[in-house]
Amino acid sequence: MDEATATHRLRTVADYDRILVVDAGNVVEFDIPYLLMQKSDGPFREMCERSGEFAELMEIAKQKYESISQTH
Repeated sequence: MDEATATHRLRTVADYDRILVVDAGNVVEFDIPYLLMQKSDGPFREMCERSGEFAELMEIAKQKYESISQTH
């Protein structure tokens, strides 16, 4: 079953399989959280940096990414 979550808490979605970032009703990014956080000019990374928890969010996303990568 596919699931969607609208959130303002980045920690909630840092370990999701995919993130869809919408701005003003337009899709601006869609990918694995860890990969989105690698984009230096990406809106998802910017949100993570502004949260003050970038390092923690990056670690959560990295662990999820590595666990997915090992199973494929």
